[in-house]
Amino acid sequence: MALLNEFRGKRVALCLYLSGQYVCALKDLAEYAPNTSTKGLYERFVGWPPVPRL
Repeated sequence: MALLNEFRGKRVALCLYLSGQYVCALKDLAEYAPNTSTKGLYERFVGWPPVPRL
């Protein structure tokens, strides 16, 4: 909820921030836990923000 409040009205900025965190997490997993599954990470990092209705 803190991220939603911090990025209120700035959906593109939120998505860019989350995408960057997702890439960092993938790099960390590849380096420190290469046998760890990445299944579901996209949804956890990037897939959760609400999509505005048109």
